[in-house]
Amino acid sequence: MLGGNTISVIVTGVTVLSVVLLPEGSTRRKEDESLDALMRRFRFACQRAGTLKEVKRHTFYQPEAERRRLRVRAAKRKAMIARKFAEPM
Repeated sequence: MLGGNTISVIVTGVTVLSVVLLPEGSTRRKEDESLDALMRRFRFACQRAGTLKEVKRHTFYQPEAERRRLRVRAAKRKAMIARKFAEPM
């Protein structure tokens, strides 16, 4: 999922996003589109593709035992919420 091109976005001499991994369908500027609108579409595309989530996941090393513990914890939380909102019989 982390494959793709890298880009730099520079606005008025200040690097806004130094290196960003592009989502599958790269975002191209439309005619008469402001930079704010372009950045908004780009951020939304990155969210949909899960790019930032994937980058954050690989930022620090997590041992397998800790990953397993987090998965079990999330499953318990999900089951508890499902029981809470289950329809009574």
